Amino acid sequence: MILTLKYRKNILTVEMHDRLKQILTTLLVKWECEPIELGGEGDHIHVLFDGHPGLNLTNFIKNIKSVSSRHMRKEYGDYLQQHLWGGEFWNDGSTIISVGASASIDVLISYIKNQGSSDTDPDRR
Repeated sequence: MILTLKYRKNILTVEMHDRLKQILTTLLVKWECEPIELGGEGDHIHVLFDGHPGLNLTNFIKNIKSVSSRHMRKEYGDYLQQHLWGGEFWNDGSTIISVGASASIDVLISYIKNQGSSDTDPDRR
């Protein structure tokens, strides 16, 4: 799953990414999904997880985005208000890709782990 920030704003700091990963991991477990790898860059996050066959993706994504947005706005509200407006955190859409024979889990884990590794932006503390 790929979630992007509203307006694709490149504003997530390393600290914010770490907190977002904690929040999303907790939510995945509550939805009875197995978190495999989470990572991203300043404007998005990749969430690789193992979901069960009965997972209602519409409700799942709506809840994940709503709850994580609420937590991030509560904890980083002053900072986020400088960059985002209208009480939003995530873009309206999301991307869900199922993994099959075309890509190995190890390749995806490596890709996600390396997100942001070449980031030289001094503002991404």
